[in-house]
Amino acid sequence: GRALLLVPGALLFVLVVVFPAVALVSRSISLGAADAQSIWPTGRQWGLLGRSLWLAGWATVVGVSLSLPAAYVVGRVGRLIRSPVLGAMLLAPLLLPPMVYVFGWQRFPRLGVPDELLCIWVWASWLWPIPAMLIGTAWARWGRYAYEAAVLDAPPHRAFGRVVLPLLVRQAGMGGLILLALYLTEYSVPHACGLIVLATELLGQAMLSPRPADVLMPAWPLVAVAVLALGVFYAAWRRRGAEEGELAAEP
Repeated sequence: GRALLLVPGALLFVLVVVFPAVALVSRSISLGAADAQSIWPTGRQWGLLGRSLWLAGWATVVGVSLSLPAAYVVGRVGRLIRSPVLGAMLLAPLLLPPMVYVFGWQRFPRLGVPDELLCIWVWASWLWPIPAMLIGTAWARWGRYAYEAAVLDAPPHRAFGRVVLPLLVRQAGMGGLILLALYLTEYSVPHACGLIVLATELLGQAMLSPRPADVLMPAWPLVAVAVLALGVFYAAWRRRGAEEGELAAEP
């Protein structure tokens, strides 16, 4: 049964990730390597990377904060299949293009919100369901039972600090890592808000240069941060799976 799931997943990974990456590298080689000067980002690009990290970091904090009420509801419900309405409400923000949020909030010009705050809010209101589902499902699967067991030996506030708080911090951190990686590589919202970040800078460079290598080389700091965030998320996910297995094995 597990092999039946791994084979389609591996094929999908090859089609979605491996094949485009190989095609991009092949095209980059055929069109020539990038100039030596373009490998190291310019001072302007380093500054734009800093702005990207600042905006994405705050959007991550706001997005995780927005997810907490929904995470509580998900934890109470348990499996989303039991509440199709809740599942639809969580998926709807993810399915809408983020540009829809930008254009919607721009209909209120009297608010006078700075472009940076608008970008942060749109990003946060777009992807908050991701940490909500991570936190809520973890609580429903084993967090609640661990808390109930801890209450038998300690007061509720101590049980909360021993079980609930570490679970909340870890799951929120995992969700935040996903949001950070997605925000760093997303350019449509900053562009619509009139902001220039590293992703929009690279987009403009890609439209001017026929060689993919001229864009791939300066993009390595952005890619490195995103890959690092996803790598930490993967390690935390494996650790959580191991802890769940140990908890399930206990009598």
